[in-house]
Amino acid sequence: MEITSLLLVFKEFRDWILGIDKANLEHNKEDKLALKSIYIALSETKSYFTDRISAPQDRKREAQISRLWFEASTELKNVNQDLAQRCFLKGDFWTDPNNWQQKDGEKINISLDEMTKLSRELLFI
Repeated sequence: MEITSLLLVFKEFRDWILGIDKANLEHNKEDKLALKSIYIALSETKSYFTDRISAPQDRKREAQISRLWFEASTELKNVNQDLAQRCFLKGDFWTDPNNWQQKDGEKINISLDEMTKLSRELLFI
């Protein structure tokens, strides 16, 4: 009976350890997807600004950039709420950059420099 009880304890301990490893793996995968999504949005946005030096405004591309920021917001919601909110605002901005205004209660810095800084901080946590 003692051996059976001991084996049961070891089995439960093993299952617990495997559960922790699986949860960590899923968490790391979520973090990686979130970081990837924000870097894609940052890269596309920076590229668009570079292209705008010699090209006119491109509403289709701005709509694509908006979707990238909204996707980043969704991916980040369980990783970093503040950055997810900023990405959402950035996506909202790109839906109509010529007429967008933050509400008084939402005066949050969503500049590319700030978004790059915050995402870099998240990368090195």
